[in-house]
Amino acid sequence: MGGVAAFSILKNNYAAGGVEILPKINYSPSTTFSAEFQGSLKQGIVKIVSYQNFSSLSSVLDKAVAANGAISYGFVASSDGWVVASLLPASPSQGGPKGFFSVISSDGETFTPQQIVKDNFLGLTFLKISGASFKVLPLDGEHALAFGDDLFIVEGEKVIKSNLAYFGYPERVKKSDFVLSSENVNKYLFLKDKIGDEWAGLPIFSKKGEAVGVVNNQNLVVPIGLVKTQLKNFWKNGLLARPYFGVKYFDLSASPIKIDNINLKKGAYIFKPNELDSVIKNSPAFKAGIKPGDIILSVMGEEINEKYNLAERIGEYALGETIDLEISRNGETINASVILGSKE
Repeated sequence: MGGVAAFSILKNNYAAGGVEILPKINYSPSTTFSAEFQGSLKQGIVKIVSYQNFSSLSSVLDKAVAANGAISYGFVASSDGWVVASLLPASPSQGGPKGFFSVISSDGETFTPQQIVKDNFLGLTFLKISGASFKVLPLDGEHALAFGDDLFIVEGEKVIKSNLAYFGYPERVKKSDFVLSSENVNKYLFLKDKIGDEWAGLPIFSKKGEAVGVVNNQNLVVPIGLVKTQLKNFWKNGLLARPYFGVKYFDLSASPIKIDNINLKKGAYIFKPNELDSVIKNSPAFKAGIKPGDIILSVMGEEINEKYNLAERIGEYALGETIDLEISRNGETINASVILGSKE
């Protein structure tokens, strides 16, 4: 991989335990990125490499080679040192402690992660490095974006400009592709231009210089809202687990066909079980009395629509929390409360 910037190794000037890496970013095409953003970018982007004991490397060249062998990029997501990267391989080529990875900051400082948490669902890895008062990249909600908005990726010595093609579901060709799970958001940011492997772990920026997504191990752009929600739940619960609701549904705002004479254009339709069990037995939804044929209209007063599907709304809450639902059932509006659980 190339660097987040053009990395220059100073022959006789490297930090203890690593090498000093000086980013030189030529903004082409031009952007409206502020000087504050550029400072955040320099401090907030990191590289993930196979574990290296940099202090044992005797030459500057060896240090440079070690620092250049990036598995993924990453970015700092919290001031206390949580880093988001692409999903890291299970067995790197070189051994070492704590998952066998090193994190290298833009100024060449190296860190051995204290914790490594892999999220196979998002295709991302969360790493905790020691330290305090890290510079955090500005993170924004992807829902503020509109079709055609300019998006930027900093790669190598340049800023690559693309456009938002759409924010939504991957291409669906089979009937089963339209069946969604309350535990799987399944929505991504899609750019006009193809995303390459060399972008793994890089954030995608809006024209305001705010990260709106991150490239995962499948070259899909995970919305930043999902990343923030997953981190929030992890910090609160101490484990990587999504709140369990337990239904399968159609997103009425994204359905290309009319379903069962339903005239609503938004909401989560719990389809009738002619093919699949749409309400999982003994799930929190089952215990709360959610039934096939119900249309969930809102969660805690927040509407389910073309911007936020059911899984996104549920994902904003933690295990054990009680959520209130507004439901359309047989043409009548009713209310229900569900205690979110965890899937065994």
